[in-house]
Amino acid sequence: MRRDERRDVGVASALVQTTRAIGSALGTAVVGIIISHSTVLNGVRTGLGLCIVLSLTCALLAHRVKMKNLVTSRK
Repeated sequence: MRRDERRDVGVASALVQTTRAIGSALGTAVVGIIISHSTVLNGVRTGLGLCIVLSLTCALLAHRVKMKNLVTSRK
């Protein structure tokens, strides 16, 4: 692996980890707000529903992404 490729992998990994951490904190805050204005059961149900919707959205977006280094023609 070339030096530039390793650097790109490191940047991509940091971006994924930062996004995961921010998403986790925001998700916890949203569910906490819902629970504080409702019952725990309704908060958990709403949080689970949001997780399902966001997971399907991420799956759809990930399916549409085409990576340059993986798209090669076979001879």
